[in-house]
Amino acid sequence: MDTGTALSPAADALHQIREARALMADVASMSRAVGISLEGFLALAALAEVTPQGMSMTDLAKATGATSPTLTRHIDILATKSLVYREIDPRDRRSTFIYISKLGLARLVALADALGGVR
Repeated sequence: MDTGTALSPAADALHQIREARALMADVASMSRAVGISLEGFLALAALAEVTPQGMSMTDLAKATGATSPTLTRHIDILATKSLVYREIDPRDRRSTFIYISKLGLARLVALADALGGVR
């Protein structure tokens, strides 16, 4: 049996993981340079995909892979910078929806443009 062929899928997976980590490091570095954490960037990107609907914190946590406490902390920071805003769900007043602001969308577009030259 040729072990090079048997390990090929594992080697491919390892290569993809390394590339993904390198890309995440680049995104984190560039987003920090404009005052946004990696988690904040992921939240803005997820919110931009559903604009103008917004997302519940639960759905946003699923979309970003963040835990609720982590996401809450980062949304608080984004809200203080006017990049996102919150509204109470009119159908369920216990639930909050998060929306990306025009400023948040502009910041995300600028960051995405800068990242376009990374890879």
